[in-house]
Amino acid sequence: MSLCLAALLVALLAPPAAASDYVVNANPYNVTNTLSETALWDAYELTAGNGQQVTYTFTVTTPGACAMLLFVQGHTVTTESQFYVAYSQESCVSSFTKTFPVASSDGTEFSIAILTTYSGPVTYNLNVNVAAPGLPPIVIWIVVGALAGATIGAVGYMIRKRRRPSMPPTPPPYPGTWAPPAPPTPPQVPPESPPMPPGQPPLPPP
Repeated sequence: MSLCLAALLVALLAPPAAASDYVVNANPYNVTNTLSETALWDAYELTAGNGQQVTYTFTVTTPGACAMLLFVQGHTVTTESQFYVAYSQESCVSSFTKTFPVASSDGTEFSIAILTTYSGPVTYNLNVNVAAPGLPPIVIWIVVGALAGATIGAVGYMIRKRRRPSMPPTPPPYPGTWAPPAPPTPPQVPPESPPMPPGQPPLPPP
């Protein structure tokens, strides 16, 4: 953060005039206003906490006109106020957008000052949005990829399950859910006499 409004106004050779102060009382905040040719600036006071992001956009709607935007630290903008050069537009342009990440060292009070070098009234639209920081793009892609992989895996499992050939069921050995036990094997009875060799007559009984 460097430069003060006094230095910028001296460079612009702006004549002494009044400034208008407004309060950003909604989120998001959107307003259409006209900066008169005798006004030093229109200032919009807002509050944002550590870790939040302030996104602001202005668009000039007056044909051929232009404006500048300064993101100022603190409320009640004066010619001694300090603004963030990297988050401001010091050249007179037709539109500008930027996002300011609030750090703990920045405080919680900020202002957006709209100025112009155009010799006439300038009508513009200003949009301000204060929000918590979103996930970095790389984290979003990792989450999306993980979800896509899980979905593909689940669908692939169902496809493989459908393509697996079904085997015919093995019929039960006995109708019903119960099968009778096998009959017992009868005991081996030894023969009453040893077998005779072929061609030999049987022995007489004792």
